[in-house]
Amino acid sequence: MSKEIEAKVLVGLLSDRYLLSRAMSDGFNPDTFVEPNLRAIFKTA
Repeated sequence: MSKEIEAKVLVGLLSDRYLLSRAMSDGFNPDTFVEPNLRAIFKTA
């Protein structure tokens, strides 16, 4: 994924806790993000 798309996905997931919990329960892995900073932000959320 490009950095722009990764950032938009991250913002969307972090702004909607229900969506975030569903994504995590369905097996979404933060390591999907290429950008290490975005992975770190996602893992601490």
